[in-house]
Amino acid sequence: MKPIHERRKLKNYLFVNKAQVTIFVSNLILLLLVIGIVVLAILSPFYSDIFKTEDIYLQNLSSKLFIVLLERCALAFFIILIPVLIQQVFVIHKICGPFVNFKKTLNRISDGDLSQKIHLRRYDFFQKEAHQINGIIDNISNMLTNISDSQNAIVRDLDGLASLTGKSDPLAGALKNIESQTRRALNEVSRIKVIS
Repeated sequence: MKPIHERRKLKNYLFVNKAQVTIFVSNLILLLLVIGIVVLAILSPFYSDIFKTEDIYLQNLSSKLFIVLLERCALAFFIILIPVLIQQVFVIHKICGPFVNFKKTLNRISDGDLSQKIHLRRYDFFQKEAHQINGIIDNISNMLTNISDSQNAIVRDLDGLASLTGKSDPLAGALKNIESQTRRALNEVSRIKVIS
């Protein structure tokens, strides 16, 4: 069984953003254009034989062949169209799905949440890019954790130094000021969620 982050949900195959619709429609138009050109190329000689010749036998034969070929081309058109459309949905999903995941993750990062990583399914495109972004998230999380640890150590040391000095000592006031600023910086850093 696939891991949870690799499972597909049927509702996710629906078009959820403009990019998916644009890609799908443009590919559909291209497919229809190609099929139309092929059908015209196949049927045009028979069409000209039907209307531009005086021979009744040739007109009759050409019209019968035209109708048979038209029916077969229409059948072939639908036989080709359905799998191509299904394939397009899957390919578009493998392209646009990662972009949706990137967008959600980057929005969370911009909100200060570095605990979320990009998880793509095994056959999705942009695996390398997702891995790079996850590496960036890990590096930033590690740096913030190190900064937080250093600030905690500074606060502890400042508390210790402040307790050694008297309350009236000017050094004690300066140490308290530094401790206060360090605590504020620590509070800012601690608001960011990092990977545990």
